[in-house]
Order: sequence, then structure tokens, then C-alpha cells
Amino acid sequence: TVESCDTGWDDCDLLASKGCEIATAVDLANCGSCANVCPARPNADETCDLGVCGFTCLTGFEDCDTLVDTGCEVDTMTNVSNCSSCGNVCAVPANATPGCAGGVCGIGTCNTGFADCNVSAADGCEVNTLNDIANCSTCGNICPAPANAAPGCAGGVCGIGTCNTGFADCNVSAADGCEVNTLTDVLNCSTCGTVCPVPANAVPGCTAGACGFTCNTGFADCNLSAADGCEVDTRTDVANCSACGLSCPTPANATRTCNAGACGFTCNTGFGNCDGSAANGCEINLSTNPSNCGTCGNVCASGTCTAGVCVTGPANDTRAGAIIISLATPSTSLSADTT
Repeated sequence: TVESCDTGWDDCDLLASKGCEIATAVDLANCGSCANVCPARPNADETCDLGVCGFTCLTGFEDCDTLVDTGCEVDTMTNVSNCSSCGNVCAVPANATPGCAGGVCGIGTCNTGFADCNVSAADGCEVNTLNDIANCSTCGNICPAPANAAPGCAGGVCGIGTCNTGFADCNVSAADGCEVNTLTDVLNCSTCGTVCPVPANAVPGCTAGACGFTCNTGFADCNLSAADGCEVDTRTDVANCSACGLSCPTPANATRTCNAGACGFTCNTGFGNCDGSAANGCEINLSTNPSNCGTCGNVCASGTCTAGVCVTGPANDTRAGAIIISLATPSTSLSADTT
């Protein structure tokens, strides 16, 4: 029989032949006494030390609540409130939730619309991918510059930022950028949809974003009013012949004219411009001038011109049988003298 076991040993099978076969000081199934099994704890290895049950946390786990039953309840590799060690709380990065990876504090997840493009937890999720033209929707997605505009990023979609001065996106399409030059476009003058009107006798225009017009050939805007457009036909207007304010002179005994933008005149009935000079107008009275009777250069042989017709014989001829004949055509005279 076994009278007594050495300290730290026990005869658990009650076989004297085996003596005190169990080291109760360290045996997990018989810790301190026979059949005293050390319970398993979460995330830990059971221990029996000097006959007292205990446990050792597995790598990466800790017993932060110091409760035996919960064992090593904390994963210090991932727990943001106990990262690497109990009580080490990870700070909240900018625009993100905190994270703990491998026992090191960092970024858990970025807030919606933000990203950690420089891969540094120090400044958190530093990029707003909803409006960053260098990282639009995702890191590294650079928005191209549209035509006549600066690039933009809105809602994570590349598009037009701002149109260059004098341009506008009138069709609301980023594909062709700011396609309209509002400084010169007559359909979108200064702003989209502002259509320049078409004045009378003119072609509409847009200059520096202001509506205007160009007169058609032969017309002019002499009253400087857009309301009636190019109201003057400078080809025929005697007060504005060839140009505004250029008034044709009125020669003596004549009516002034403007033809194809050149001043001229038409002699009044009974007068003629026999010297071909516009300076003295229609200087000859064709009704009475015997050197230009009826027409310039028609010289009366008798020296008498009446109502533009040459008269034969002396005036008041009393000779017997004298016959005076005149033709209706002022350029021709015929006389017969019978005695």
C-alpha cells in the first residue's frame, strides 16, 4: 500500500504497484488533486502550476476583463479599444473609422466619398473622391480637361469644372466641353439661348458678348438705332448717297439724284446742261435759247426760239404770203418761204 505521496504527487489509480503516479502539481487532468481537470478557456492554453489551474493567452489575445471564465477574450491584433495591449484605444483618423491590424492602429474604413490615397494613417482618408479632379471616384483617376474649360469632379464623376472666360456649355454635355463662344455666337450671345435679332437689311452679329449687326451691301444705319436696322439705301438716298450724311447738292434748274451711290441730277423740264458741268447745273433754258433750242446744240437759223422751237423768218414778218411752219419735235425745225 501507499502510505503517503510525496508533495506534488498522488495515487490516482489506487494501484500501489504504480505508487503515486500522478504529478498533481502540473497534471491538467488532476491538478492539485485527482480528477481535478483544468477547464479550457477561450483563446488560451490551460495550465497547472503547483497544483493550481490557470491559463496562458494565445499569441495576439489578452485577458482584458480579468475574468477567468471569459479567458483571453480580446484579440489585440484587431481590437481598436485594445490594440496590441489592453486599454490601447486607437484614435479616430480623419474622415474614417479607426482600425487595428496586426496590433497596429490605423484606418478601419474610410467614410463614404473619402479615400486614403497617400496610404498614410496620419492624415486619415485625406481625399474627397466626390470632388477631387486628381482622384475622382477612386485614387489616381485624373479628370481630363474638357474643351475650353477646366476639369471638374462632381459626385465622383468627371466633367466640366468651370468654363473659360467667354465660353459656355450650352448643350449641357461634358463630351464637347464648353462648346459655345458666347463672345461671338449670335444664337448664344453673352449667355446660352440669347439669340441676336435680325435687323432690317442687315446680318446679325455678336461682338464681345453684345448683339449687333452688319449692314447689307448698299445699306447703312444712319440713325444709329438697332430698332429699324439699316434703314437707308445709300445707293439711292440723295441725303445719304454712298454714305450716311453725304447729301447730294441740288444744281440750278435740276432735281438731284443718287444712282448706285453716286450723286447726279436730272434737269427740270425745259432746261439743259449744255456745258456738261455739274457746277452750274442746267444752265440753259431750252425753251428760249436760240443756240440750244429744244435741245443742247440746236441752233436756230432765224435766231429765234420760242417754247423750244425755232421760228423761221424775222419776228412779226408781214411779207405777203409768208408762211411759218414749226414742228412739234423740239429738236427739228422746218421753214418754207414763198413769195
